[in-house]
Amino acid sequence: MDRRARLWLEMSRSYHQKKDSLAALQTLQRATDISEESMRCHPLSRGIAGELVARGGRLVERDARSLATRLGLIV
Repeated sequence: MDRRARLWLEMSRSYHQKKDSLAALQTLQRATDISEESMRCHPLSRGIAGELVARGGRLVERDARSLATRLGLIV
């Protein structure tokens, strides 16, 4: 996995743990832009994306669904 993508993924995890859905989504999108194939295969990225779709709120729902689709999740 690309180091930059891993950094953005870890930042997304941090924001997700703090319940900052918008920041978690934006950083996960950045990680996916850098290395989409790695993010599609990584359980953490898929887990965060799924959580954002389910519990992210109205502000992030549409973009979270789009990202989840990019990561191969069925939403």
